Amino acid sequence: MTRSVGLLLTVDLDALRCNWQRVQARFTGQCVGAVVKHDAYGLGLTHVVPVLAAAGCRYFWVDTPQRGLAVRAALPAHAPHADVLVLYGLAGMSMADHAAHGLVPVLTSLEEVASVRESARLHHTPHRVAIHLDTGLTRLGLQEPDVVALLNHPDWLEGLHITDWVTQLSRFDAPHDPACLRQRARFAQWTARLPAARRCVATSAGVLAEPPLHGDHARVGAALYGIDTAPDHGQQLAVVATLTAPVLQVVAVPADTAVGYGGLFRTPRPSLIATVAAGYGDGLPMPLAQGGQVVLHGHAAPIVGAMAMGLLSVDVTDLPAGAVRPGDAAELYGTHLNLNSVARRAGLSAAAVLVPSASRAERRCTTASVPGVCTASGVLA
Repeated sequence: MTRSVGLLLTVDLDALRCNWQRVQARFTGQCVGAVVKHDAYGLGLTHVVPVLAAAGCRYFWVDTPQRGLAVRAALPAHAPHADVLVLYGLAGMSMADHAAHGLVPVLTSLEEVASVRESARLHHTPHRVAIHLDTGLTRLGLQEPDVVALLNHPDWLEGLHITDWVTQLSRFDAPHDPACLRQRARFAQWTARLPAARRCVATSAGVLAEPPLHGDHARVGAALYGIDTAPDHGQQLAVVATLTAPVLQVVAVPADTAVGYGGLFRTPRPSLIATVAAGYGDGLPMPLAQGGQVVLHGHAAPIVGAMAMGLLSVDVTDLPAGAVRPGDAAELYGTHLNLNSVARRAGLSAAAVLVPSASRAERRCTTASVPGVCTASGVLA
């Protein structure tokens, strides 16, 4: 099969499974769920979900009901039952439809609580839901006055079978931050007075920290995909995603040659400049070009000049003579270039680099025995 010119994301499904097992072994609470929002961080939900289900994952966290339906479709027919929790609440889908499709909405307001209560009354059946409590992020969830209202009106929760109380910390990468500790304390105080349910607060960094920060139910995304959101933990997560782009051209130029838009870079010596088929139109953040690099044949080479919509320039002068040719794969992050380091150099979170670039790339999903190629839509080709 001839591949179109552009980004190629190689997804190592064995590494994904390894990271899942590492997270599970680390966690001391009741259950771990996998966050597969935004098409499994761009890696391809239709490939990620079956691997995690086969490895024992029974809880999947998505952003929208539509992605919840996609998870249901991706689960193997013979797989044990799995809960699919929708972080954006009802998000335009009725509670009856959530229930019919086996989705558990994470309710974000008293209005949604009232809507579910009314649906339970009309259908004469309790509905399984989780409820998000905003402990200090000021984003989704019930605020403190809403919690007080629930405590004063316990009948408002009639017809709701609450599986989890959920909160989101303001520093996902620093669970020991004083603001996060205050949020945890507030969460513990609120949930101690509310109906009993699992408490879900830990994400990747929390699970990789010490057990007192784990809670009952963890929802883990970044760590599964090889992103260490708290690098000081030194977890040595397996590399799941490797992004490459093909070299289109290699040219020899004299010293003082302008390279790229605006002539922002001029060659300080006679140089070899390789043009690589990747740019901001492929989801690469512009700051990656500022002091960034690629790896070709195991050698690092600096990105020079400004990034274009679909092209970037690389100085390959110091690589072995004749080593770089059109068609060679330049690694942008992955096996040789740590994604966390690449993102840090650009002043971004690793997920902010991974998700947009992975979402636009053609995907090759590999295991130890069977390689395959999947398109950006996740369809095996």
